[in-house]
Amino acid sequence: MMLRFFLSVVTFLVLVGCSSEPPAWKKNRFAEVRVTEPLSRHHLPRGLWKMIRGVLYEEESDPASDKDDGYGSPLPSIFVPLKVYFIEKNEGILERGNTVVQLAAGGGDLDLSEVIRDKRGSFYLAVEFLPEMEDVKRRVFFLSDGKQRRIDADVVGAGCDVYFDISKAFTRAMKKVGFLLNTSDGRHVSALAGTYFFAAAKGDKLYLSALRIKDSKYKSLQCHPL
Repeated sequence: MMLRFFLSVVTFLVLVGCSSEPPAWKKNRFAEVRVTEPLSRHHLPRGLWKMIRGVLYEEESDPASDKDDGYGSPLPSIFVPLKVYFIEKNEGILERGNTVVQLAAGGGDLDLSEVIRDKRGSFYLAVEFLPEMEDVKRRVFFLSDGKQRRIDADVVGAGCDVYFDISKAFTRAMKKVGFLLNTSDGRHVSALAGTYFFAAAKGDKLYLSALRIKDSKYKSLQCHPL
């Protein structure tokens, strides 16, 4: 039930592979922004860390070797950068128009209030993770930080501290336009707030990055606002 809700409400498009033709949204012109804010340290559920480890190791990891914070266990890891794309559906909804946000190796925090204007409208979002790397096993996991709430007949937000393997949803969502989000009543914050963990395995290496999406203007909609 919760998984079905999450896939219908929270999933956004991530470009996780290469294709012969670039998606239509990437043909836009983008204002470029670099985010240097590192990923916030917070508790990583043990079960989620096992799922991330499992991208490299098919077998069940030894619970005694796992660390609660998710980053203490030694892994042959390589941290890689991310690119987050925002594309206007309604003109003027984004601070700089179509925008690509470059995050450093390992990812980081992204404050939506610095990209999206305080007005009603819609935009598309996509994320690039290792687009140049082919023939790798990729997984995407989501740790929600959006409070679940009701807006009229709609339920938005996945809830606090719940996590999902959303890799299949990403594969299905690989369309040309990105994921459509609307700012009315802070719906975009409820849909996106949380941390997205990107993992890919090739050979004996695990490629990792993470993106925490928050909004400093809508702290009341988030479980653990900073």
